[in-house]
Amino acid sequence: MESGGVSMGLSRFFCVCAALMLFTSSSVSAVEPPTMLSALLNQHQQGTGVPDARFSNLEEASLFYQRLNQQAHWPRLAGGSLLRQDDRDTEITILRQQLMLLGDYRRLTQALIDEEYFDQELSEALKQFQYRHGAKVDGILGPKSRALLNVPPSQRLNQLSLNQYRVSQFRALALGRYIQVNIPEFRLRLVDQGDTVLQLKTIVGRKKRKTPVFTTDIKALVMNPSWTVPKSIGWKDIIPAWQADPEYLSRKNLSVAQGWGNQRVLLPSSEVEPQSMYNSDEYRYFWEAPGQGNTLGRIKFLSHSRYAIYLHDTSAPGLFNRDRRDLSSGCIRVERAEDLAQHLIQLDSPEQLPQLGSTLMTEKTSEIYLRHPVPVHMTYWTAWVDNQGLLNFRDDIYRRDEWEHSQLFATSQLGSPKF
Repeated sequence: MESGGVSMGLSRFFCVCAALMLFTSSSVSAVEPPTMLSALLNQHQQGTGVPDARFSNLEEASLFYQRLNQQAHWPRLAGGSLLRQDDRDTEITILRQQLMLLGDYRRLTQALIDEEYFDQELSEALKQFQYRHGAKVDGILGPKSRALLNVPPSQRLNQLSLNQYRVSQFRALALGRYIQVNIPEFRLRLVDQGDTVLQLKTIVGRKKRKTPVFTTDIKALVMNPSWTVPKSIGWKDIIPAWQADPEYLSRKNLSVAQGWGNQRVLLPSSEVEPQSMYNSDEYRYFWEAPGQGNTLGRIKFLSHSRYAIYLHDTSAPGLFNRDRRDLSSGCIRVERAEDLAQHLIQLDSPEQLPQLGSTLMTEKTSEIYLRHPVPVHMTYWTAWVDNQGLLNFRDDIYRRDEWEHSQLFATSQLGSPKF
């Protein structure tokens, strides 16, 4: 995800710093946007560069934000109505100023006369900002985009310093072929020998069922899996719903089971006391048979860890249309899981690909074992530079950043923990 090269170079960075110093040393403040815009336009005409949201790595981005933080007070947008292309409002001047400072708005021309007009160039700049912050990419200035634009450079600096550490720790693990699931990004990447061969959306654990940061291995693929409901989900989610609605289990295609494998017996739910689940000597549990509507979908990526967390398909693909996708009980739901399965088999043992296709045409449970298990790294990056050089930020959905930053600050004086 982050480029380790220096192709963009520090020379461009120092040009950016020169631009910042020019318009901030001219007594420019958030209440004087025309002066700031004029200064940036003048800087652009002189050919010495304007801010750019692209960087070679987080270290270069941190240098940029350090300079940004040392200059004028960060301009802030007030609350207000939705603003979009062709609207006119005083807030649009501040929006243009922010996007220019951050490097998303770079099309400076003499034609910029009405600074309160929401032109097409500003709409495209806002879309880029939304994209690299994981927001809905619609070019509309709404509450979410306002909040993201108002985050001061000092807060972003802390985010960058923490994620520099996270990325450096990850580099030692990111070797050969592996999968990275970046939790706050809601995205999975399959990487082979340094090349990203597949990117997919994911759904991760919600706030009360967080997906942990850890490493495991995918050893096999299970087509048409059944679902043995874990005790924690059974007690927290299913038993209360069952007690409130006796028909809940049948509507969710869940059975009460006892025994394992060929010895599994399905019991009439009407003859089972909910309080006996997962408790009695017979050990009764909830079980869902394989099929099109199975909670795990059509494919489960088999791995073992102390967390009982794994990747799987889903029977509710519509949830991938949401921008924020911390919705699961901890496991990772994968969009287009069949694509991931095909890529893994193609890279490992392509002669097994026909088995994948033929099995998915049925509802029979079958396994394909990989010759070489594939490491899966669950990461928690809230800032990184992508393969196109764009600096990305994401929301701290589990509130880990402040705590982790304070721990690093206590041991290494990494920086002041202000979030």
